[in-house]
Amino acid sequence: MTSEIDIKGAVRAWLQQVGTIAPESRQSFIWDRFPPQPSWRAVRQAVTSAAPATARPDLYVTRDPDRIHDRVLLDLTGLAAFAQRTTPDDLRAQDIVAREFERFCLAPAPVSEDWVLLEASFPPDTRIPIGDYVLQTFTEPELRQLQALPSVDDLPFHSSFPADVLAGAAFLRRPDAERELLKGARFSPAMRSRPELLHWQPLLILMLWSSELTRMQASYEVEPGRRVGLDHGTPGIETHVAAADDDVMVEYEVHEKGFYEVLPEDRERFAAFCAWADDRIRKVQTQGGKRQSRRLSRSAQHLVRAMHRTYTGEYVPEEEIEEVLLHYVIAIEALMADENNLDLSRKVQIRAATLWRTDRTRQAVADTLKKAYAARSKYVHGDEIGEKDKDKVDLAVLRHVAFQTLLRWLIIATSKDNVVNVPEVLDGATLSDAIRQNDVLKPIDAFYASTPPAWRPTDTPDAETEEKAPSPAERRPRPRLSSGWGPSATES
Repeated sequence: MTSEIDIKGAVRAWLQQVGTIAPESRQSFIWDRFPPQPSWRAVRQAVTSAAPATARPDLYVTRDPDRIHDRVLLDLTGLAAFAQRTTPDDLRAQDIVAREFERFCLAPAPVSEDWVLLEASFPPDTRIPIGDYVLQTFTEPELRQLQALPSVDDLPFHSSFPADVLAGAAFLRRPDAERELLKGARFSPAMRSRPELLHWQPLLILMLWSSELTRMQASYEVEPGRRVGLDHGTPGIETHVAAADDDVMVEYEVHEKGFYEVLPEDRERFAAFCAWADDRIRKVQTQGGKRQSRRLSRSAQHLVRAMHRTYTGEYVPEEEIEEVLLHYVIAIEALMADENNLDLSRKVQIRAATLWRTDRTRQAVADTLKKAYAARSKYVHGDEIGEKDKDKVDLAVLRHVAFQTLLRWLIIATSKDNVVNVPEVLDGATLSDAIRQNDVLKPIDAFYASTPPAWRPTDTPDAETEEKAPSPAERRPRPRLSSGWGPSATES
């Protein structure tokens, strides 16, 4: 049997030969497979002997499992890209790449994973399970180890996954054991216009924790130790300029993480909240019946879609305003509606308002929803929503109402052994103070006493105490932008 060093030695010999070829002739030399160069044939033989198809089927042609897949070994790993620029004197780099290539071939085949890059800040060494996902931060060496050849820096995908810039960034990871490892191009049968919905559950939980904005910046197909492939979006990377010691201006890239932040002292509480929220969502999905489960998922998906069209926490582009308004109203209606749909807008306003403790807050919630329904009605009937109508609806306030409605719906729905019909409970609470105290306020108060999020509304117990502490946004002030409807700070 071929020893492990044979792969490294064969690759090193091939790289040394490639380094002697004129740059303009290397492309044809590297990819000349008919017949292959003797030095590359030796690489094939070493890989075949040390990593047979039974152990690493991803290295072999699917239709001919006895034949090495040259494009995987050369293109996917980045070996060809390195070979294009190596020189005869580049012996140390060639030795490093040869060892990395050998390690790649001898390692077990990885399981494909979905990775979601978040616009958020988390402490180093964060690793928090959220349902099927793990929220995790990584160092630069850890991110480099995701590719087959960690030392090769100039691969095409590096612009979408720069390990040095994304070090410390937060990702949601989820294994996908059913997805085959990539060998050639992969074509999606349909264009994904709303990719955030593929990951709505952990994104929703993150959004329920804080009033600050978080979003999916980009998603990747990751085969740890093999490759990283951009699936959708782009990382939020900006170029900054700073003066060096000699007063020379230096450009450097920074990953923009926004204002959503979980501090080290809050990490344990954040993990507890995520576990609670995931458990309650799953309870509705498994015990609440199809209708309850659909209501929750549809409401959540509309909220996630709205948040991915909102920027800096409040600003909504003009062309997105009406759609975002519809998302919020539909999200609330999905949770507050009943089966007969009679006098629906009034019922939704009253039921949603009943979720709040104080008269002042309940009236404010009802007024907000009344204005939102009026604007939606104009949109549905083809009427123009004028500036006066827009000024009446503060999308930032409506967002607050929508997310708190979902959170409180989830608390009440899962407050007993069986999943509760929340609209029925709220209807009873409007007529009975005992029902309101025992079935609405008591579960909400118990939740905020045990696993509260950082986002603590003013009508909850100890809210006044919580509000004295500065938020991450207050520690890092930002310019106030308009929510899209109404004057901005610069206009006031």
